[in-house]
Amino acid sequence: MRWADRTATFEPSSLDACDRRDWAVVVFATCEGGYVLAHIPGRGWTVPSGRIDSGETPEQAAFRECREEIGAEITDLRLIGRFRMWMADGVELTAPTFVARAHRCGELPPDSESVGVRVVRLTEVPAMYYHWDALIEQAFRYADDCARRMAAGASGDSCAD
Repeated sequence: MRWADRTATFEPSSLDACDRRDWAVVVFATCEGGYVLAHIPGRGWTVPSGRIDSGETPEQAAFRECREEIGAEITDLRLIGRFRMWMADGVELTAPTFVARAHRCGELPPDSESVGVRVVRLTEVPAMYYHWDALIEQAFRYADDCARRMAAGASGDSCAD
């Protein structure tokens, strides 16, 4: 599937091993029955996401990105899959993708790149999300299924259980 100028996929998985190609994280943070979106200049409304800093695990990056972009502390962080992107030169990059519960959203740190935070229902997301397409819709729907299973207390490592 094409995403912007790259070939990309979203692959559901509960495998938690780090991948040497991991370069960024994506977090579907839930709060009050909706998803917390950050308004990032140049990217628009999006879920918290960003590069993994040197020496940081994907989980540490997920916690940091949520603090920086939506002003939230998160709990119940759960790996649900990876975005995979192939650059023009054939290099593959991956982005571990998580669901989590967000608490105390919206109090952005002074150095945040975000200029706004909103909690929106899944039905509202397509109209406002940056670069909404079939790939993002697939990931959101899978994340929503995982978040619902978490909220219902489902056990197991995979959302497909």
